[in-house]
Amino acid sequence: MPRSNSPVGALPLVTVLLALIACGDGKAPPLGGGDLGVQVSADTGTKPTTSDAGISMDATTEIDMGVQLPRYCRNGLHDQALGESDIDCGGDCLPCAFGQACNTPADCGFGLSCGPDGICDRASCEDGIQNGEETDVDCVGSECITRCDQAQGCQTNADCDQLRCTNGLCEPASCSDGILNGDESDVDCGGTRCGPCTVGQRCVFRSDCPDDTEMRTECVASSFCALTGTTAVQRREFACANGSCSVRAEESEEICQRPTENLACGPEQISPWTQCAHHGVCSLEGRQERTISRSTCQMGACVESTRTATQACGQRQTDGDFCATPQDWGAITCVLNNNNICTEQGRRIRNEQRCLTGQCLPPAAVVQNCRVNKSGRQCGSECRDTSACRCTGMRGGRRCYRGRECRARRCNSEACNGSGGWSGAGERHVGRSCS
Repeated sequence: MPRSNSPVGALPLVTVLLALIACGDGKAPPLGGGDLGVQVSADTGTKPTTSDAGISMDATTEIDMGVQLPRYCRNGLHDQALGESDIDCGGDCLPCAFGQACNTPADCGFGLSCGPDGICDRASCEDGIQNGEETDVDCVGSECITRCDQAQGCQTNADCDQLRCTNGLCEPASCSDGILNGDESDVDCGGTRCGPCTVGQRCVFRSDCPDDTEMRTECVASSFCALTGTTAVQRREFACANGSCSVRAEESEEICQRPTENLACGPEQISPWTQCAHHGVCSLEGRQERTISRSTCQMGACVESTRTATQACGQRQTDGDFCATPQDWGAITCVLNNNNICTEQGRRIRNEQRCLTGQCLPPAAVVQNCRVNKSGRQCGSECRDTSACRCTGMRGGRRCYRGRECRARRCNSEACNGSGGWSGAGERHVGRSCS
């Protein structure tokens, strides 16, 4: 049953009654009115009603200082159906005394708690209830020595297990809260969560202090390519001694190795590209070159090396070009087609080598038609005999001679034809007398 709306002014009186109970033998005194000076009267302002148990619900018992309780809270019975946890206590009635039954912590009086066994008992730091002067459940207060855990209520840092109270709640330890808490060996350092402590701060284990360090300077040598040199070494060894971190430092010089092989030890020198040169009459592209000089470390010394770089240039088309100089046609005899003295048409042959797809082909015979001009050339002669009798002034008398006439034959349109006039070709004496 829900608790009745009692006036706030009733709380002091209830507190007094519970205090009297706690100071006695643990039994609640009878609330009959006479022993505690309580006046009992019937409330005639409302019409009484009856509960399922046959008890008037609205009839109240008025106690000094205005506290009003249901009448069943004085009937000497355990009205469990009406919310009492024990006889005339708990629920809407007065809180129960030490040793009486309870259902909730509110059923028990001041300084008491409802234990796991359902009996009102004196407050304990192990009862799982925030009671008495506890700051939160079973922690701190005037009686409990256990500090409150994370997220429990607190008033000061000292109330919390991690000694950190923020806005009324315990918070976990932090490595930056400025408090020596958690498993820190000193404020915000050491332990398993925070960084190492500095020299002079408190420590418990060696791990609370910094790790050993070793610092080396650059390896210095007499030359750039030298394979060995010297380096300065600074070592710091930390320890946890007499509860605080300490350090031992030492410096030394050591021989060091220098990996200089193939490192550049001088500027790179690059010459200009040469003119584009075609190697071969038939080549489709040319090449040009330049030299590149580099200085690198080799076995501790600076050594210069030179290489030649090439690239393509001068793209061109050479198909059909001569790759060997042919004989001049004019120096080749024209061979006539036949033996006719007046024939003009003939042929001449020479070997040629030409380029194809960048290659020089083997020699190939090439035939050319030719002509020899024979027009007007003498190709022979024709003669005819003539008989004439003429006298000559020769001694011995007159004689008769027979003659011969000839004319030249010449070429004309590849034919040998007669041309010109006849001419005497000579005379011969035939021994005849002239008359």
